[in-house]
Amino acid sequence: MDLVNALEWQGKQQPIAAWGERYGGGFQVTMGLLQQSQQEAEAEELRVRKQKHKTIGILLVGLLLVSGLAGFSFIQWRTAHGHLQRAEENRQLAERQKELALRVISRFTYDIPELLERIPGTSQVTRVILEQNLASLERIYELAGKDADSERERSVNLNKVGMLWLTVLGDSKKALAIFQKSLEIRERLAASDPSSVSAQRDLSVSYNNLGNIQQSLGRSDEALGYYTKSLEISERLAASDPSSVSAQRDLSVSYEKMGDLQQSLGRSDEALGYYIKSLEIRERLVESDPSSVSAQRDLSVSYNKSGDVQQDLGRSDEALGYYTKSREIFEQLAASDPTSVSAQRDLSVSYNRLGNIQQSLGRSDEALGYYTKSLEIFKRLVDSDPTSVSAQRDLSVSYNKLGGIKQSLGRSDEALGYYTKSLEIRERLAASDPTSVSAQRDLSFQLWRIGNLKQAAEKYAKALQYAPENLTLLSDDMELAWVQGDAGRCRQRIAALDKLLKPEETDYGIVRFYAWLLNPEGSWQSVLATIKQIGEGKDFDWNFWATIPKVKQLPDRPRQAAEAFIEYFEGKSNLEELRKKLDALPKQAEDSPGNGQK
Repeated sequence: MDLVNALEWQGKQQPIAAWGERYGGGFQVTMGLLQQSQQEAEAEELRVRKQKHKTIGILLVGLLLVSGLAGFSFIQWRTAHGHLQRAEENRQLAERQKELALRVISRFTYDIPELLERIPGTSQVTRVILEQNLASLERIYELAGKDADSERERSVNLNKVGMLWLTVLGDSKKALAIFQKSLEIRERLAASDPSSVSAQRDLSVSYNNLGNIQQSLGRSDEALGYYTKSLEISERLAASDPSSVSAQRDLSVSYEKMGDLQQSLGRSDEALGYYIKSLEIRERLVESDPSSVSAQRDLSVSYNKSGDVQQDLGRSDEALGYYTKSREIFEQLAASDPTSVSAQRDLSVSYNRLGNIQQSLGRSDEALGYYTKSLEIFKRLVDSDPTSVSAQRDLSVSYNKLGGIKQSLGRSDEALGYYTKSLEIRERLAASDPTSVSAQRDLSFQLWRIGNLKQAAEKYAKALQYAPENLTLLSDDMELAWVQGDAGRCRQRIAALDKLLKPEETDYGIVRFYAWLLNPEGSWQSVLATIKQIGEGKDFDWNFWATIPKVKQLPDRPRQAAEAFIEYFEGKSNLEELRKKLDALPKQAEDSPGNGQK
């Protein structure tokens, strides 16, 4: 600060040497010191300024470095973000493409076959579509990966495809293979997440589907295993959430499935127990939501199932009570929605069921009334949709019902009129789709019913060209061949059935019975041994209407034996009673155990 003041004084006063002499001399020395001090000060200021610039430079370089790094980081982030964004966009695009592919495949796999089902002559086209689209679905999921969502979606689609093979084409073996693929996926998903309700429910549904298939193939033990697994899951889910309507309904379905199986095995008491459990759940569900159409329909089905068992147990009054309750519900549903085809059809079937029980009770007039009501509904349904194959077939069945009741009343001409109308429908359906096994079988059976056995045999042979391993066609034609006295064809059908059936299946017992009928003077021990192996109380589900008249033409001993077997097959006697009747017949050497023929 002193140097600054001195320099400021020098600048203002401009001193000279004379001035210095006046104030004591030393002017030159003083000015020299002042100049030196100024120079030193300027040098110091320059050094400070340089240091300051250096510091600022370092800071600027640091700032530039930080800025550069930040810019580089931003560029890298932006690049990475761009990659992520593009990856997400690509993922979303792939997902949209997958969804689009699935929609297209779904359209061809589900919607079109269902539409084709209504058009005669398209079963072969449907088969090709399902084969190709099943392969396409598998390829799509192959590309989509095996995450849980994709795997579940795949199992759902496999179930849908399997159901089409079963319901539209009637191919149980193909459907079974597809359902098993779906089951494998669902077992993995359920095992990987045991707490997932949806995964457990999906698994239960798969078990039910496989149970249905096995039961339709006559494999009762396998069916029971699947149904039991499904029931165990349904019981756990319902217990864990008693307020869940869907869980309670699923449980009612599982009980119903078990009842169906027990009923098919001839265990009516066990079947009734399961049906009552299902019925009680459905009554509660209707009580909690009376406006639910699906709950009302489920309840009416339970009434029908319970009525069927009561009728089998000989309790006609109880059966009639259940059938009446079911009819009342169906009448309400049909009245509330007159345009609903399913509601109208349900009501028509209900009338048919009531007609059946009234006929069994000998009340022909009441039966005729119900059958007539059923026919009127089916006529309206056909008029509203003439292209519907199912409606046409239902109408043909209704004509047959009326033909049967007219025949029982001795009105043969009227009966023939109804049978002929049914035949006309079935001829149209068979001609429009020569590859339809069900249409060809219906026509063959109808020709047989009206007494045209030769043409019926020709139609069965034609149908078997398309489905050489169809159990129904082979069984029908086996019986028809025996009725016609065509032993060679009958043996051919028996040989084919022997390869397809297991010894414990009920149909195998029927086949052994007709094998014996080819040589009724021989031993019946093979038939008896087969029945014992199958087990008592099984439902053989066979109508001997065409066999009985010819059985009556047999000699006394084989006739009485055949009638005893038929009574057993129809559930009118047990195994012990059958043995007693057979033991009471005159003995032959061939009847001793061990000498029977297969």
